[in-house]
Amino acid sequence: GRVGLIVPRWHGITLNTSYWHSHAVDLGADYVTTGAGNERFGNAGQTENNVHEDMKGNSGFDQPHAFMLQASYDTGRQKGFLGPVLRNWNVSGVYLLKSGTPFNVTTGADGPGLGNVDGTNGDRPMVVDSNVVGRTIGDPGTAQDLLPKSAFRFINYPLEVSGNLPRNAFRKGSIANLNMSVSRTWTLR
Repeated sequence: GRVGLIVPRWHGITLNTSYWHSHAVDLGADYVTTGAGNERFGNAGQTENNVHEDMKGNSGFDQPHAFMLQASYDTGRQKGFLGPVLRNWNVSGVYLLKSGTPFNVTTGADGPGLGNVDGTNGDRPMVVDSNVVGRTIGDPGTAQDLLPKSAFRFINYPLEVSGNLPRNAFRKGSIANLNMSVSRTWTLR
């Protein structure tokens, strides 16, 4: 869904602002995945059973919230003593704020002490502390505090064949971007 407000021109000001809310879910394949090479491992189920249930999760490009503000001010034709200096200037800016994209946590092994028994790299751990699920990691310096090792454990193979951590259960920090420009138009005779 999208809600927007557009003010085409009012006293030299042009304004365009909008807010989006969306949600993208998939079964592991990304829109750029070819299914070959190293990228196929992250897009495979932990086991050959219940692949759809295991892989269903937030898409790698899911960003539920986005806000954009685009504004422009044009001085136009100014009069008076400073008119020649102040006329025909334009100041424009775009501010974009978006939710962070999801990311996955994998263990790299499914048999403690035995390594990666099934040879697939998509194994996820067991969650011991469910309070960590859904956290946003906006600063690498705080990642170990927000996702401590004590909140996870390896699976006990062969009694457990897959971890219970959902795919793409965490988010990167939000994105904020500001671009601005100042320009002037001259007439060449």
